[in-house]
Order: sequence, then C-alpha cells, then structure tokens
Amino acid sequence: MASLDDEDRLLRSVALQNANSILQARHRAEAELLQAKEALRANEEQLRAIFNQAAVGIAVSSLDGRFLDMNAKFTEILGYSAAELSGFTFAALTHPEDQQITALAVRELLSGQRTEHAFEKRYIRKEGSVVWSRTTVTLLKDPEGKPQRFIGVIEDITARKHAPEALLEKTLNLELLNEE
Repeated sequence: MASLDDEDRLLRSVALQNANSILQARHRAEAELLQAKEALRANEEQLRAIFNQAAVGIAVSSLDGRFLDMNAKFTEILGYSAAELSGFTFAALTHPEDQQITALAVRELLSGQRTEHAFEKRYIRKEGSVVWSRTTVTLLKDPEGKPQRFIGVIEDITARKHAPEALLEKTLNLELLNEE
C-alpha cells in the first residue's frame, strides 16, 4: 500500500505534468495566433497595394453615397483630392443627365434585384469638365447578407467616347483639303 507521501508526490507529479502540458499548449496557441495575425497583416497589406495601384478608379461609399475610401486613380479621374471627395456623394458628382440611371442602379442593388450594375455614365470633374466612365457598382454585405457599403469601379472612357467626333472632324478637314 502506498504511503500518503507517495500519493502526494504522485499527485504533485501529475499536476506538474498537466500544468506543463497546458503551458506548452498555450505557447503553441500563442505562436499560431501570431502566425495568423502576421498572415492577416500581410494579406491586408497586399490588398491595400492592389487597391492603391489599380489601373482603374476604386471607391467605397456608405449606403447614402458618401465617399469613405478611394484609390489614387479615382481621385485622378475626378480631379479632386481624397479629402475633398470625402465631402461628396457619388450623386453630387454625377452628370445631371445620368442622375436617373444612377438612382435606378442604387435602388436595384439595395432591393436585391441585381448583384452588380455596370453602365456608362458621366461625372463632373473639379474644374467643371465632363469625364465619361465605365462604372461598375456592387454591394459589400455583412455575413447575414445585409448591405453595408457600395464598391464602385470606374474606368475613364472619355477618349473612346470622343473618338467618333474627332474622326468626323478629321474627315471633314480632309474633305475640305481635297476640294482645294
């Protein structure tokens, strides 16, 4: 029969082994958490670089249309700084003739009729000129599917929109030269 001292030593030994196992498990969990945090940081850094270096304008806006975040290309296309744009809504910068199609796109996205809306529209730049864009808008939703933000991507297509006019003008000039 084991003495009380032997049982006490055995209990202490088992308790020490358990504590050691718990401590090792905690160290492994902390190391895994650090790895996960580093991977998340690296992913966020990569996504931010993609966002900032994209060849198209990208903006995130609240559901009421206020700009929350945008990349450098977006500010370049519209001619405003990021700080200036944060004071506007996308509707305020939309050409008056394109207000209706923009409002329809917003309603259809928010109602769930569409998951994205892609169309050509005009914006008014800071200095007053008109810029044509190929605009694609989607919704960022929470895990329950509730709309949280609009994500807009714009590509400047002004040159393509003006190409037929420029071609017509050159053709007329050539015809005039040929008549002389």
